[in-house]
Amino acid sequence: MHGVTLGELLTGIVIIGIITGLGVPNAVALGDRLAVERQTAAVMHGYQHARLAALTTLQPARLTVRPERMTVYLLGSRGGVPDSSLAWEAPGVAGQGVVLRSSPGPVTIVPSGLATGVANGRYILEKGGISRTLIVSRLGRLRIER
Repeated sequence: MHGVTLGELLTGIVIIGIITGLGVPNAVALGDRLAVERQTAAVMHGYQHARLAALTTLQPARLTVRPERMTVYLLGSRGGVPDSSLAWEAPGVAGQGVVLRSSPGPVTIVPSGLATGVANGRYILEKGGISRTLIVSRLGRLRIER
């Protein structure tokens, strides 16, 4: 006789169910971790873009990180009147399903490269059970806290 018995078939189904039950949550957690890491890197990229813009144009640059978008504006003046121009824009962290729990508000980078308007400000990004904290120091340095 060829074929399998009902007991063998049920054993195979139970083993496949156990493997799937163990693998699917890990795959979801991996996806969440990758999304949070990707968006943390995007915020860091925006910060570095603001810093470079301030250093190269010798004008203050203001980085604003919101869930829907991130922007860098160059802050200058024309004829004594304050003027700002958009230097960079990117989608915010919400596009990947990441939640921005905390943001220090707009950070201004002066032409020397130092950050003003923030003293150890924290960007907290979360998705699922994964959380990353990006800290901007008074000197304008970035640090990731896990």
